[in-house]
Amino acid sequence: MSSVRSLRPHQKYAWVLLFVSSALFLLTSVFFIHSFFVMPYVANTGDLSHVLAGSPSIATWMRGIFRDTAIAQLGVGVFGMSIAAVSFRRGERWAWYALWYLPVVFLAYIGSQAELGNSVVPPSVLFIASLLGLLLPFRRFWPKSKSSP
Repeated sequence: MSSVRSLRPHQKYAWVLLFVSSALFLLTSVFFIHSFFVMPYVANTGDLSHVLAGSPSIATWMRGIFRDTAIAQLGVGVFGMSIAAVSFRRGERWAWYALWYLPVVFLAYIGSQAELGNSVVPPSVLFIASLLGLLLPFRRFWPKSKSSP
């Protein structure tokens, strides 16, 4: 959807919030991939240390889940960055709909971090940035209609 009228800065540059939040999520996936592929016996055990120490098969299974999650997280980051930088930046409405997966993913990430007892501040920042990136340019994607009475 191309717009002839000039855009306000918060509408024109909202894609940057989505791009940066996806890029930061991508960086966390790189950390996890490094942790579980390069150093396969390193795991953030937290309260699960007794399970991992007592059962090597469960430890291997859990490391596999963590690796798969890191790879999926990598895909979420790359997908969000590419849609934000190209289609959302152009003002294509489908991209606005598609990028609503970002706040959902970040909300799930907040829930998982809260369940593990970790800080929820970093994923909360990503959640807020993605929401702002979607809500600030709302009028760009849905301009007020000029209907005559």
